[in-house]
Amino acid sequence: MRLTNGCRTVKTLKSFGFVPQKGTNKIPINTLSKEKIKKLGNLRVIQKTLVYVIGLAPEIASEEILKSPEYFGQYGDLTKVVVNTNSPYNATKGGPSFSAYLTYSHPRESAIAILVTQS
Repeated sequence: MRLTNGCRTVKTLKSFGFVPQKGTNKIPINTLSKEKIKKLGNLRVIQKTLVYVIGLAPEIASEEILKSPEYFGQYGDLTKVVVNTNSPYNATKGGPSFSAYLTYSHPRESAIAILVTQS
């Protein structure tokens, strides 16, 4: 598992002193000290299947539309879509826009979605 702090520095769990059980990548929570648990509060997990999208028009800011083949569904199998309509971004010219988290079933699909939509 890879983690990043607010500075976008990518580190592994072992670099923070977390050692998984032999033969697995899991770390039981009851084996962690309070200091190590505090360290986790400043980190976030990088998921290779997750895409964060900003600037969505209100007309398309719904799970069904974003999953459709006309939009992000064309790049792969979307397993989860979370649209943030509670906090719209107020663009000065185009009106409000929204954001969404899209989770694909494979990292390759998320990479394709990012590459195609960035151009």
